[in-house]
This record gives sequence, structure tokens and C-alpha cells, in this order.
Amino acid sequence: MDIYIIALTIIGFAALAMAWVPTLLEKSFLSYPILFLALGAIIYLLPLDLPLPDPLWHEAYAVHLTELSVIISLMGTGLKIRRKFSWHNWKIPFLLVSVTMLLSIGILAALGW
Repeated sequence: MDIYIIALTIIGFAALAMAWVPTLLEKSFLSYPILFLALGAIIYLLPLDLPLPDPLWHEAYAVHLTELSVIISLMGTGLKIRRKFSWHNWKIPFLLVSVTMLLSIGILAALGW
């Protein structure tokens, strides 16, 4: 089976589980990022012939996975914002997106360079 199809299937199941797992783990001591981290480690222990998670050797995979992670994170955060549209209600999210996010991107780009 094509490795791309396997990777997309795993990412699809993870994205679907992100909607249900937080409610299932509400009364548990586990957080869902820890659960996904453990699940990812277990999946990499299976003989699925997945690419090594080494960003130096597989730069294209690292770029695509970070892009996908940012898109999913921003989408999930955007869906959680339940505010009526007014400057007073959207002042903090606007500052986070405009100032904090741009500063973080600039600082990380400078550090990476």
C-alpha cells in the first residue's frame, strides 16, 4: 500500500478523534495531546514501513506535517471562538493573530536562519 495513503489515513483518524477525545477524557487525568503522543509512538513501533520522523533527512515530510498541524490548530481554535462580532469582543483574538503570531513567526524565522 502507498505510504502517502497510510499517512493520510492516520492523520484523518487523528483529526476525527480530536473532536471526540477531549470530551471522553474530561474526567480523566490524561490530556489528549499526551494520548496522541503515545498513540503516535505506538504506531511507529508497528511494522508499517512509515518514514522516519527525522526532519533533517525528510525535509519535505516535516514541511507538510508542520503546515498541516498549523492549519488544523488554527481551524480548531477558530471553531472554539464563540464571540459576537464587535471590536470589544474581538480585540484580544485580533491582537493574538496580528501581533503575537507575526512576532512569533518572525522570531522563529530569524532563529532558524
